Amino acid sequence: MDPADIFVGFFAAIGLYNALLFCVTRDRPFAWYAAAMFSMIGLQAVFPPFVGTLVAHVGRDGMHGYRVVALCAYYVCLVGFTRSFLETRRRFARLDLWLVGLLAANLAGIVLEGALPATLWHDVVDEALNFGLLATCLAAGIWTARRGETSARYFNIAFAGAVLGILINDLNGRFHWAPWLDYALQTGVAWEGLFLALALANRLQFAFVDQLTGIANRRALDDALERAWWHARRARVPLAVLMVDIDDFKQYNDAHGHPAGDAMLRDVARAARAVCRAGIDTFARYGGEEFIAILPGGDARTAQAMAERMRGDVERLTPVTVSVGCALTLPEDPSPARAIARADAALYVAKRSGKNRTAADPQSCATMTTR
Repeated sequence: MDPADIFVGFFAAIGLYNALLFCVTRDRPFAWYAAAMFSMIGLQAVFPPFVGTLVAHVGRDGMHGYRVVALCAYYVCLVGFTRSFLETRRRFARLDLWLVGLLAANLAGIVLEGALPATLWHDVVDEALNFGLLATCLAAGIWTARRGETSARYFNIAFAGAVLGILINDLNGRFHWAPWLDYALQTGVAWEGLFLALALANRLQFAFVDQLTGIANRRALDDALERAWWHARRARVPLAVLMVDIDDFKQYNDAHGHPAGDAMLRDVARAARAVCRAGIDTFARYGGEEFIAILPGGDARTAQAMAERMRGDVERLTPVTVSVGCALTLPEDPSPARAIARADAALYVAKRSGKNRTAADPQSCATMTTR
């Protein structure tokens, strides 16, 4: 099999996969990454050993125009991905401006390459701009990784491989070390593609996880609730929603400090989630000190029992208490938001009744008793 077919297949497959992920998540780095992989399919034709085939098809005159378009597309996608994935505009404003400036300089150099004499100084400036851009992307990744973001570590490994591949490709083009090194660029970018995929996979995981408590976040909650609600409507089975709120959270935070408050949130989340049925229920952070449990197939009796267990376990295992509001979805509900509103109203009743107790929505949980 021709090595070109392997690289084309790899870039096309991984590009298509991330394009589909973007359609689902609407997370911009996936779109930039897909575009970068597709640009690599065209870019590989302007480097050895494939450049001879391109010249044979488009001629010397067409070669420059193709090279300009291919290189510019790749650099734009690369910088676009870096800025989007690492959020450089928000986190590193000055470095982001430097990155944009280097991109503009590289694009100008690529466009003017055919009009400038092929001198040593031209080659030195060209390489300096190229590696300056890659080094800036890598610096942004290193600084992000130092903040504790795991996905940025994969980003750095990816870029290190790409830089090494480009360096070996350029040096081999000058000194002709070995024929098999003609594939250094493609190998380096394939390495880059693999580890950027890992970085995006890590990002995708954290996109649905609350960073403080380690449980599902609001985004994951909305997705799980929508799926559970539609399933309940089709199967004509009940769906229970529990709204859990920590009692007197602000007073605890003021008295013990924010680090202790964060630790307490994690403890409460751990104790309450342990009550849920693994693989069936969803327990997520709704916002602040509020949590929601989704119980597919949960009737009034099940919801009451689980709410009481959550309340009791939190009281026993943590330094705080919680109040819980329970509700069921109704057949006439146009969306699951109605059940959340009723659970929130029941929670308000529990709070007004003295806190550290459960309360049920009388409309949807007529058989449920209030503690």
